[in-house]
Amino acid sequence: MNLVEQLQQVPDYRHIRGRRHELWLVLLLILLGAMTFLLGLPTTGRFYPCTQTELD
Repeated sequence: MNLVEQLQQVPDYRHIRGRRHELWLVLLLILLGAMTFLLGLPTTGRFYPCTQTELD
């Protein structure tokens, strides 16, 4: 089982109105940000648009 499959099994307890993106994608981007030494959510937020077309 790969990482994406593992992340897709994490239960999403967010309110339905707060779900803009799939939880597995949010977790994956956080993990990628941490692995590339990006610190903080603002920096990770700038990383996401660069990968959006590849993941959607």
